[in-house]
Amino acid sequence: MGRPFCFGGGSVLCAIQRLAFFDKQLLEADIEGSLAYARALERAGVFARKKRISVERGLRRILDENRQNPEIIDRSQAEDVHTYVEEALKKRWELWRSNFIRAEAEMTRFPRICAFI
Repeated sequence: MGRPFCFGGGSVLCAIQRLAFFDKQLLEADIEGSLAYARALERAGVFARKKRISVERGLRRILDENRQNPEIIDRSQAEDVHTYVEEALKKRWELWRSNFIRAEAEMTRFPRICAFI
């Protein structure tokens, strides 16, 4: 995880940042908590079932990727594990959204192309 205060290596802030190493061990617990929260949001009517499933799928993929390659979280500049999970989920959403918009544009173009054939 990011270590923004570790410039010289001997500062108090750098020592505190080294403690963040242990924070990444909380990744699984953080994701489990987020999964429970997504289910609670669905029960409260804030999330539709489809949205909850989408969030759960993204969270589980983040967890699986980090289990397969634990160094992923080390490359993050996030200040803590929860921020890392939020940023990773946001990146997944933005990638999905851009692919969806691109696919939707192609689908709307397809009938016009077919009209000329």
